[in-house]
Amino acid sequence: AVFFGFVIVFTLLGVLTWLHFRKFVFLLYSLLQTSLMLWIAAGEGVIATILPNAHSLPFLTANALGLLYFICLAKFSQLFLDLKKNAFLTHRLLNMGQLALAAVWCLYCLSFNVADNSLYQAFYGIALTICFATLLSVVYGALLNIKVGNEIAYFFLAGMSSMLLFGLLAGLSISAVIDFRADWGFIKFGAIIEMVSLASGLMYMQSRLMKKQHMLLQDYAYSTEQLSKTKQEFDLYAREKENRASRPVLEILDIFEDLLFVKAYGNYSIAYHLNGDELREL
Repeated sequence: AVFFGFVIVFTLLGVLTWLHFRKFVFLLYSLLQTSLMLWIAAGEGVIATILPNAHSLPFLTANALGLLYFICLAKFSQLFLDLKKNAFLTHRLLNMGQLALAAVWCLYCLSFNVADNSLYQAFYGIALTICFATLLSVVYGALLNIKVGNEIAYFFLAGMSSMLLFGLLAGLSISAVIDFRADWGFIKFGAIIEMVSLASGLMYMQSRLMKKQHMLLQDYAYSTEQLSKTKQEFDLYAREKENRASRPVLEILDIFEDLLFVKAYGNYSIAYHLNGDELREL
């Protein structure tokens, strides 16, 4: 009850944050945690306890809900790590992985309790391979993000590492490969670490984005102020230029009694005057 309550609280917080900031990554976080909660609930038999006929509904089985979890994980990783920008090849691989898992999920639901057991085992192996490849792809994408300096990837790696570690130990324990008792309760512990790590990464991402927006607003205010000052200086210069243009071009500098005429040549002039009987330039 504590675990499921914990997941529900974080899921609701993700939905509220999505409604506030209108960013799809927060909604994907809620969908990811919801699929994880349902997957664990189906594996532990909680869903069968609440719904006695759940075993006859293929989409409420642990296998189907586990596939949904990995589909949500691939999509969430693409947005959370911005793989389209930082690791485009990994982004493409995850797209293909999502399509493959969705196809396996549909085939599983349509052929539930109908297909031959050998065919079921074959598709089960294919699904496990794709899930494992998806998990490796998102981890590789996180490492590429760290390489380019994206600090959010550390939160993602912490969450995925806990799920991989506790999930692997639980799987080996359930299959009796190792002599260690690790059931679904062990997976819950890893799920809580994953949930908190990803939530912390989202909060860090949003706080950094808000800080960047605040700096951009400050730069905009400063640029607007400088533009206003420049406009005032330009207006002052235009007025001074207009005043200079309204002044007379020719000005009487002196009066000569023997001045005959003045020739103007652009920005200078020559005055001709009589010096006795001789015409001279001044």
